[in-house]
Amino acid sequence: MQAMKKIFYFILSAIIMTACGDFDKINQNPDTPQTVTPAFLATDLILESTSSSISKWFLSDSWIMKTTSFTEHMEWYLYNKFERSNFGAYSNLTNAQKMLELADSNEDMNESQKNSYKGLYHFMRAYFFYNTTMEMGDVPCSDAIKGESNGVFSPKYDPQEDVFVDILSELKDASSLFEHGSPFDGDPVFNGNPDKWMRTVNVFTLRVLNMLSKKVTVGGMNVQQIFEEMASKPLIESEADSYQRVYNANKSSQWYPFYYEQQNYWSYPVMTSFLVNMMKDLKDRRLFYYAEPATRLSDKPIDSYDAYSGVNPVLEYGQVQAEYQAGLHSSINKRYYRVPQGEPVKFIAYSEAQFILAEAALRGWKTPLTAKEHYENGVRATMMFTFENTPEEYRHGVTIDEAYINEYLNGEAAFNESNGLSQIMTQKLIGSFLQLKFNSYYDYRRTGYPVIPIDPQTNMNEVKTQLPIRWMYPDAEYSHNRENIEEAIQRQFGGSDTPNGVMWLLK
Repeated sequence: MQAMKKIFYFILSAIIMTACGDFDKINQNPDTPQTVTPAFLATDLILESTSSSISKWFLSDSWIMKTTSFTEHMEWYLYNKFERSNFGAYSNLTNAQKMLELADSNEDMNESQKNSYKGLYHFMRAYFFYNTTMEMGDVPCSDAIKGESNGVFSPKYDPQEDVFVDILSELKDASSLFEHGSPFDGDPVFNGNPDKWMRTVNVFTLRVLNMLSKKVTVGGMNVQQIFEEMASKPLIESEADSYQRVYNANKSSQWYPFYYEQQNYWSYPVMTSFLVNMMKDLKDRRLFYYAEPATRLSDKPIDSYDAYSGVNPVLEYGQVQAEYQAGLHSSINKRYYRVPQGEPVKFIAYSEAQFILAEAALRGWKTPLTAKEHYENGVRATMMFTFENTPEEYRHGVTIDEAYINEYLNGEAAFNESNGLSQIMTQKLIGSFLQLKFNSYYDYRRTGYPVIPIDPQTNMNEVKTQLPIRWMYPDAEYSHNRENIEEAIQRQFGGSDTPNGVMWLLK
């Protein structure tokens, strides 16, 4: 009897083990990679670096810059209240490191293709370090993501100057590696084209150097000299070749971030008088592509500037709501929530490069063209981008074409060097409406242009006459990395972690 039981249990165990093995096979998704490859991680990194917040947070940059307001309920950015940021972007650095290791160890991959993956690794490190230090100031850099490899779970904070030195070094390596790279797999933006990546890296380097333009040297390197060298290298050649996310109407997972079927906030945005009046003064036809006519102005033709109005963004919030609900002001153009593919969302753009070069030329730095020519290139590119990505039924009967752009650039928007910086920043702001997130804010923080309206009575910032100039460090750092974060705060801000502490970059 005992022998029969043993035989029974043996047979039962064998059946269970076999069944479990078959069950594992059955549950493998044939469309999901079973092994992680450099291409798989490259896709993840590129999508992360071109991701936008879905729903109302897609508009948050425009709240800071006072180009739109929002009428669901009061959001702190509307009235200049900044809180804490985070180091969430650092998880991407771990994936970049893994991608590099997998590419290096792949004996079937040729060296030029490995160069492209290495170039992507260096670019992503620069990109995420840049975004994080621009928000907060000193950040972990030399000790970052060394927990697994070196057991460093409480990384020190590098001085911001050192972080920028590292960023520039990463970008220099990335540009050189892409220059000697070959097409690689896993790239949803440029289809693995190393030349387009090299140009993108070069433009991003110009952005970084432009943000450093108040400094003569950084880590012993001459900022102007490096900028001029980079300006002579291959750069993005058209707005269509910008580093951007292109959306797809046929795939719900690839719809535009503010498309109404994936959020319920489409009825709340309202245009502001700051942007609407700016565009009216310039007779800028992009207004008809950005906004809808105000309901209470329905007696005006929809192709008339008089049909459009913006709310004063510094009014007490209840009044903003009341005026919008009364139909006094324009909402954003319906295309932003009714067209599933929307428009491509840019993160590093041709037009941006042209405005950066215009600003540099205005400072007397050597650039390929004059300040006026670069400025005009930037305006043309942003205008045509808006025209080409706005379906005809959302243009309110108004056309943007070459003849109009020429008239615009020879009229109200004609470049004048004596007012050049203000003009460049104004055009960058208009052209980056719901684009290049936080870039206009960083330009404003650096230059003071365009002059944003501030009312001390409604300003929630501690310094009532200005916008905040940084985000505070995450709370978690005080629990897990107290010694290092307190040292960084003392070094930069005399011990107080506030939104008004002046980081090295701005001194």
